[in-house]
Amino acid sequence: MSILSKGDVHYLIGLLPHKNIVMPSIYLFEQWKDIHSYTMKRNVYREYQILKHIVKNKIFSIYNYQYQSVFLYMFNLPYDSRTLKVLHSIFCLYHELRHHEQYTTQKARFLHNLPEPGCYHAAWTEEDANEFAAEWLLKNRTSINQRFGFRETSWEIGILENRLRVYIS
Repeated sequence: MSILSKGDVHYLIGLLPHKNIVMPSIYLFEQWKDIHSYTMKRNVYREYQILKHIVKNKIFSIYNYQYQSVFLYMFNLPYDSRTLKVLHSIFCLYHELRHHEQYTTQKARFLHNLPEPGCYHAAWTEEDANEFAAEWLLKNRTSINQRFGFRETSWEIGILENRLRVYIS
C-alpha cells in the first residue's frame, strides 16, 4: 500500500486555504529507486550526487524555488508504522507548500533569508512552514483520518525545538 498517491496529494491540497497561487510541481518518491525515472531526463551524475546527499542526510522533502517544485522523499522516513509515514509525509507536503507560498508572496524576503548550512532550524521560513504544516494537519485531523483509514488511531502533532513531533495513542 502506498504512503501517498497523487490523488491523496490533490485531496490534501484541497483541505488548505485557497490562495491565488499557481501550485508547484509535486514529485513523490516512495522508494529511492523511483528517482531513477525522474533522473533519466537530467544529468545522471549530478542527480546521483544529489540523491547521495538526500539519502546520507535523511532529507524528507525539499522545495526547489528555482524550478518551483516540491520533492517528497518518503523512503527516508524512519518509521515502520504506515500511520507515522503518512502523517509525516503530509506534514512535509504542507511544509514545502508553505515554502512555495512564501516564495510566491514574499520573494525578496524568502531569498534574503535562505537558511545557511547548519542553521536550517533558525530560519523564519522554517519556523513558519513548520507551524503552518502542524496547524493544518490538526485542523484537518477528521478528514485525514477518514481518507487514510485511521479510525482507531488518536494522534497529535507538535513542534518542539522547531522539529516535528508525532504522538500516536
